[in-house]
Amino acid sequence: MGRFALLWVVLLVLLVIVALVAIWFLQRYYAKATLDTALVRTGFGGSRVVTDGGCLSLPILHQVQKVSMGALTFGINREGRDAVLTRDKMRADVQFEFELRVAPTKEGISTAAQALGSRIARGGDTVKDVFAGSLVDAIQRAAAVRTLEEIHLDRSGFSDDVARAIDTQASKFGLTLVSASLLAVDQSDLSQWNENNAFNAQGMRQLAELVADQRKARIRIETEAEVAVRESHLAQHQRQLELQRAEREAEIALQEHLAKLEADAKSREDRARDEAKLASETTRIENEKRVKATQVESDEALRKAEMAAIRTLEEEKINNDIQIAKKRAEEAEARAEEEEARAKVILAAESVQAQKERAIAEREREIAHLKQEKELSLEGAKVKRDVETLLEKAKADAAAKTKASEAERVRMEAEAAGRIALNQAENTLGDAVIRMRLEERKLDRLPEIMTQMMKPVEKIDSIRINQISGAGGSNGAGEGVDGAFGAAMDQILGMAVRLPAMKQMGEEIGLDFDANLAGRTADYANRIKDKPKTEK
Repeated sequence: MGRFALLWVVLLVLLVIVALVAIWFLQRYYAKATLDTALVRTGFGGSRVVTDGGCLSLPILHQVQKVSMGALTFGINREGRDAVLTRDKMRADVQFEFELRVAPTKEGISTAAQALGSRIARGGDTVKDVFAGSLVDAIQRAAAVRTLEEIHLDRSGFSDDVARAIDTQASKFGLTLVSASLLAVDQSDLSQWNENNAFNAQGMRQLAELVADQRKARIRIETEAEVAVRESHLAQHQRQLELQRAEREAEIALQEHLAKLEADAKSREDRARDEAKLASETTRIENEKRVKATQVESDEALRKAEMAAIRTLEEEKINNDIQIAKKRAEEAEARAEEEEARAKVILAAESVQAQKERAIAEREREIAHLKQEKELSLEGAKVKRDVETLLEKAKADAAAKTKASEAERVRMEAEAAGRIALNQAENTLGDAVIRMRLEERKLDRLPEIMTQMMKPVEKIDSIRINQISGAGGSNGAGEGVDGAFGAAMDQILGMAVRLPAMKQMGEEIGLDFDANLAGRTADYANRIKDKPKTEK
């Protein structure tokens, strides 16, 4: 029992020691990547890029390089004598700020580590030194196709052109452009321009013309403003005169109104006097009128009675005419409704007949469409089945040839020792024997060449068959679609097999075999091969 407990204690101590050694080993030789740092390990086992996790870095066997994944910001200014030249021969002071970072891919990190090394960790100024020429070239090229005003109005387009050029250059170093910001753009100071420079001379002339035109426009605007002010003063003075005239007219109108009131008062007194006199005369006349009115009223009552009798007779006659007209209108409406009902019946019959004919035509068109789809599907299935059969056959032949080449390679390795002695003896042979051995070597490599020749067949996307039957062709209707498709596939496979071999033979004899020349040569060889059969 005590021995068993001692064994457990020893095992526990050994486990603790192993754990401590493992912790020390990992702490010492296990390199870890962080969110802003990637690792590139070289040495034993090849290059490895670590962006998440870690890797073992053993002394002597491995070398680990840290690549900063953070953004690198730097600015570039082109001012004064270094200002960029625009399309209108003007000098523009521009200030850009660029932000780059290592592309978050294994290829980008590996390329950045090879091209920039530890310079990435030293900040943006170090990377700026690498891109200085490309930055200046990109800014100048983007400015050369724009005027100074276009650069100012289309700042985003100018920045995008520069960014595209810089991004293309940065990708070669494993970097990617995060942003390119145009911070400032303005015309360069004329004191920094060299008058003996042709571009500067043209720009200064255009600038002088522009300044002169703007000065003229400013003077014209100031003159127009002064004229407008004087016209405003004149209008105000005229308004004052109008007000004074209106005040004077109001005073005169008031005096006239007072005089008129006095005249009215006097005329009222005279009128009151005349009215009193007129009232007495009116009373006398009214009495006479009442007498005459009584007589007139009696006469008018007689005339009204006569007129009422006549109007009653006329109304009865008009009512009779209205009743007759209503009856005639009702008869006309009944006749119109009858005609309309008859027309609706005729139209309904014609509509039913048209719908029946339309349904028959639609059914015939659907039947024809279904027949056409069925024929097309059968034809497509047949062609697809033929293509799949030929492709499976080609793949099976390629697999068989691959296995044969593997067996040949094993045999050649077994005979390698014997061939060493044989090659030493062959060094003393003549040119004819050497050429024969060279041809044998080519035949030995033929299976591998055939395997590579079959790879173009795998890339066939679609096949178009143009079959011409008759003289010099196939048997026409005797072979059908299968014969045409087989002939086309034989031509494709034959060309895929011949072209690489003929190119290799052409390289050996110093002749460049392109696809057209190889095809013509193969056709000529087939005609020569078939000629003896024809003569027989």
